[in-house]
Amino acid sequence: MSSLSRPSPQTSGCSMTPSRCNTTPASTKLFLHPGALTPILDNSLNPGLLAIADLSGDSPELCVFSLEYGTLLRTLWLYGDLAPCRPCYAAGRALIATTTPDKPELFLLDVKGDGWILGTAQLPSDLSQAASLDAVHLKANEDEIAIFGAALAHPGQADDITLLLWRGIPPEDAQPAARLVLPLRMPDADTVTVTCSASLTTSSFVFSAYESVSDAINTKYSRLSVVRAIDINQDALALRWEAPPEALPGHVSRLVHVPDAHAVVVIGSQNARENAEENISLTFVAVLDDETGALRRREDIREVVRACRVVQGKVVCVWKNGEVSAVGILEFVQRGLPLRHADGAVATVRRAGVLDGAVVLLGEAGKVTVKSW
Repeated sequence: MSSLSRPSPQTSGCSMTPSRCNTTPASTKLFLHPGALTPILDNSLNPGLLAIADLSGDSPELCVFSLEYGTLLRTLWLYGDLAPCRPCYAAGRALIATTTPDKPELFLLDVKGDGWILGTAQLPSDLSQAASLDAVHLKANEDEIAIFGAALAHPGQADDITLLLWRGIPPEDAQPAARLVLPLRMPDADTVTVTCSASLTTSSFVFSAYESVSDAINTKYSRLSVVRAIDINQDALALRWEAPPEALPGHVSRLVHVPDAHAVVVIGSQNARENAEENISLTFVAVLDDETGALRRREDIREVVRACRVVQGKVVCVWKNGEVSAVGILEFVQRGLPLRHADGAVATVRRAGVLDGAVVLLGEAGKVTVKSW
């Protein structure tokens, strides 16, 4: 259970009815079942916001808070069940995948404003209605909205991905403006999910698809991620490049484009065991060339890592003992990560958060430490 408190009541306007967009203030918001979605955090807005999914009631809700005060700004009620894929977020709007008894849908939500569901993208009728619809990417600014989803066959039956594009805010039953079918790359893979994406240019993006063999134990031979760059050409989608599948065994959880280094940084995890024996969990960091997808470097970290992020053009890792390493992308490509973390383990960090220029460490007995880097 987690909670977010607020210093004083505050409400905001909403164009929907109270049953669908709740603006009733509360001194404390309890989350009985948080974690269904990766929280949305945006400190570029004024005021900044934090959006967290709540599964406590009969229907899921997205609760939007002020970062400055912790104030509950609004609650967006959603239909159906939330899909486990990561939500896509851009310019105050969120793209979230849901599953209803009738069909899977993508909801375009007004997170920063006072609206509710701006539009829905639905699985086209000519595709298998047993398929899921994952949120892949959202392009949103003052002039243009582009929604990208992926139709994925039922687990155990997948052999490709159908990438879909909707332009603008789609009305009900709107057909996608473009499609692109992408094959699976792992031999015998029959399950695939989309895990994350990032913008490359104004007309391209990169995303990761996690492929697995559903009836195989989790080893480096039965799980891999395929990272692809996609070009958006008017109402057409085209594959720009595909990273070598053998370069990224494991689950990719984060993609970050660093233009100054001409790099896409990939962060993920892997079970490196060879068979059914003891698990060998590791974190990995890889750098791909943003023009070709070629692998420039991959580092496997077998020590326990509490956080690994790309901040201000650096790879920042926080180790279990509280040590922090921060290395520039080009230096990482040349030399990898520093190994000082192995020395002098005097503390155990349970959780860590990475900020611009600092990390916040939560240690034993609730001790909180802030370190600069």
